[in-house]
Amino acid sequence: MGVGRSHALKWQIGRSTMLLASVVIALSLRIPGAGAATPATGLGWTLEPSPSPDGLSNDLVSVSATSSSDVWAVGNDGSTYQTLIEHWNGTLWSVVPSPTPTGGSQLTGVVAISPTDAWAVGAYGRTEDGGPSLILHWDGSSWTVVPNPMSSTQSALLGVAATSSTDVWAVGWVASTEYSQATLVEHWNGTDWEVVPSPTPQIADNQLTSVSAVSATDAWAVGASNGYLAEHWNGKKWRIVDTPAAVEAGDQLNSVADGSPTDAWAVGYSHTRSGDQIPFVIHWDGAHWTPVATPIEGSNATLNGVTYESSDDVWATGTYQTMTGYWQTLIEHWDGAAWTMSQSPNPALDPFDELFGITALSASEAWAVGSEGGLGRTITMR
Repeated sequence: MGVGRSHALKWQIGRSTMLLASVVIALSLRIPGAGAATPATGLGWTLEPSPSPDGLSNDLVSVSATSSSDVWAVGNDGSTYQTLIEHWNGTLWSVVPSPTPTGGSQLTGVVAISPTDAWAVGAYGRTEDGGPSLILHWDGSSWTVVPNPMSSTQSALLGVAATSSTDVWAVGWVASTEYSQATLVEHWNGTDWEVVPSPTPQIADNQLTSVSAVSATDAWAVGASNGYLAEHWNGKKWRIVDTPAAVEAGDQLNSVADGSPTDAWAVGYSHTRSGDQIPFVIHWDGAHWTPVATPIEGSNATLNGVTYESSDDVWATGTYQTMTGYWQTLIEHWDGAAWTMSQSPNPALDPFDELFGITALSASEAWAVGSEGGLGRTITMR
């Protein structure tokens, strides 16, 4: 996935070529019976039709669900910089009207807490250039803009997570006089959004791309700061936690998911000494982040999203480059012992198919979303 450390959002998660027209992809996974998934075969992942409003440059970058009939996916119409929010009601995907402030905006993260409580985050204008940051809320009938402390500051929010309706985290970056780009963490307490101090280790570009929380005293945020960056919330403050050393300054973590204080996963990309980009996966055991081997297909690949269902059921999504030079959807699965490739469909013989977000409802049901880069359509799979 070519890298490109532009200022944030999905562009930093994906290939620089994703600036071309893209398509929305939705993949779904349904495995009959109550048994665990069998990802090594890849059986069960199928494409689900999803709207692409203008058919030119649409993509979905994040997905979250409360049930099989309540799934949200967010992204943008890249040709006009309009917010894009779609909802799955158990039968079909449909576009749900969402605010797009003057000058356009994009969404990069969504979390669904209940059918009447969901949050989406992003930024006004072109998110690779920075905000101000944008926060939307769903109350069961409509999406509305919610004021936040960075509403008038150059910034962007890239990820959002929640443990309850009064404990919601959003992370990203903010322009700074001391740093060219500092980490940004905001918290919703049920009444207001407030900025929570977070470490910014380098003078150069710093950002948090993803956040995951299992309790009010246990949350992780990951991103980049001239290499990998991981920060942990212990209920009182955010602190940097050591990660394996990066090969290049451009290496970064794109997504994090945790299931307990001793079990968390983060994914992103690294580089080989020859310059190829490859998937990078690390695991938290309660004391250390350590690299875990992951399948590699093609000369270049990356992982953009990760979701945690149980200690032996973790999914990750991304893209990889085939020998013919095409970029195809990538899904990998952790079964408690190893990561394996899972077969995933591609909407067409398109050179730029990519998956960004993923969420699991159970061992037998999950959703992945992304874009069909050359045709300008959304992709959804399950």
